[in-house]
Amino acid sequence: MFPAAISKVFVTAMLAGKDVLSADDYISGFLEHVSQYDSMRLESALALKVFSDEMTQFLIEFFSEYGVVQNPTPASLGNILVSVAKTELFAKPSVALNEIRSGMFEGMYKKLWGDCRKEDIDDLYDNMMLTTSKVLQMIQVDEMSLSKPQAQVLQFLKQYIRSLSPKELQLFFRYLTGSSLPVVKHISVIFHARAGAVPLVFIHTCSAIIDLPDGGYTGFQDFRVQMENTLRSPEAWRFTSP
Repeated sequence: MFPAAISKVFVTAMLAGKDVLSADDYISGFLEHVSQYDSMRLESALALKVFSDEMTQFLIEFFSEYGVVQNPTPASLGNILVSVAKTELFAKPSVALNEIRSGMFEGMYKKLWGDCRKEDIDDLYDNMMLTTSKVLQMIQVDEMSLSKPQAQVLQFLKQYIRSLSPKELQLFFRYLTGSSLPVVKHISVIFHARAGAVPLVFIHTCSAIIDLPDGGYTGFQDFRVQMENTLRSPEAWRFTSP
């Protein structure tokens, strides 16, 4: 899972030094660190020139969880966020950071990591970050040879991928490939003749192949519900040999 599942602020400080991190780096790293709701509220607060009473109350309650006693204002919010981010993303895990760093810079590994720049780490994260666009571009199928029902099912698949949140996309991609990181170049789509009342999807994880039925869905919602039910089933994650 390295590096995408580890805070980029943490990795940058570890490999390139904390001095290369800007205030914006700390703030963006902290917004990724907190819950989606808190991140959304904080991001909207940063754009405000005046806080409503409700926003002020939210910020006071939020920052109290991090030991902040200062009442945030539009002018001070950025500095407060940077201070909290430095504590949470760098100071608290500093022991682990130093231990990991000593191992990564030991012996021959120093040649691999010793000259890392901030730009190198940014590129590494960009390459290893799973996105909807990357997954859609990985889909490999001869669309010209598809029948009309097959083309419709393929469209349902693409629509389903576009509808996923980042966490849902990682889960779906791990179901397809065994990894939540983009470690394959292509996802091959093939089709089989539907048998029975319920259309079934088969996954060949080691080959990154998704084997779709050639029809049987009443519409996209039917496809989405059946795919979600599949991902929630423990049996879907029980890998077997052919």
